[in-house]
Amino acid sequence: MTIVTHPFNDNFGQRSINGNTTKLILGSFPAFQVTSEKSPRLQFYYGSTDNKFWDLFHDVLDIESNFTVDNIMGYLKNNNFGIMDIIRKCYRKDNSSSADEDLSIIEFQDIIEILKNSKIDTIYTTSEFVTKLLKQQIEPLLYKKSEKAKGEKKKKNEIFIPINLGDFKYEQVDLPTLVFHTARRLKIKTLLSPSDNALRGITKGINSKKLNTDAETFRREQYIQFLK
Repeated sequence: MTIVTHPFNDNFGQRSINGNTTKLILGSFPAFQVTSEKSPRLQFYYGSTDNKFWDLFHDVLDIESNFTVDNIMGYLKNNNFGIMDIIRKCYRKDNSSSADEDLSIIEFQDIIEILKNSKIDTIYTTSEFVTKLLKQQIEPLLYKKSEKAKGEKKKKNEIFIPINLGDFKYEQVDLPTLVFHTARRLKIKTLLSPSDNALRGITKGINSKKLNTDAETFRREQYIQFLK
């Protein structure tokens, strides 16, 4: 199996983050169509033809510029967004699959180091899978060894506090002053997956809640409430 190193994190990703960055868009790993350069829509994050992230992003934030890497990077910088993926190196269990569950992770991107060197207070993850991996980096910072020994470890819903925002929920966590040298509260907003394949799962969730809407409208509404 071929090991693939992330094609964008060390250039576009690092360049997008600076001392003014307050928001981070965090994904998993580029689709096979992008890493194999098989006619992607963009040679960039969320660049495959079946990924609608930039359509949603431009739509809900009323961005009029064309979908080019330079235009996107310019908008991110001017509006204090950074962009990064949480996986640096992996191989695909199925060589042509873009599914997160088919990624075998070899190396993670250190998101904690990024947080330490920026003013990021909100992370937008683009799947539950990414949120899970992000929490795995944050959780070890929140406990002292003595607390673990005494069995005083808090439950996850006491650490990552759910916050209602309109029809949706996000989470927030207080980062340790010992690590970040200042009081720091981080919001984690898990966006519904922007891929076309995700619409079926979103539809199932809508039907289970008996909501009077469709998957694309529901997803767009969440992006509006989270991004604006």
